[in-house]
Amino acid sequence: MIPEDIEARLDDLPFVPFRLFVSNGETYDVTDPVQILIGLGSVTGLLPDPGNPASDADRSVTLSVYHIVKIEPIAQGRTTP
Repeated sequence: MIPEDIEARLDDLPFVPFRLFVSNGETYDVTDPVQILIGLGSVTGLLPDPGNPASDADRSVTLSVYHIVKIEPIAQGRTTP
């Protein structure tokens, strides 16, 4: 993955939330374009604490763009039958 791949997702109008898949199996949801900063070889995200979903960005995570293996849109408003 290259930084431009992620920047393109952030520039989509309207913005479509997406999930980053990392080489160690972890995933990170980007639900707002101001949530992450893109550097030359890294992405820093401000993410809500999974233990406290009502909180605002309680933790930051820095990922190497070389370990981001896939980006997928997050299905919004989808219900199971």
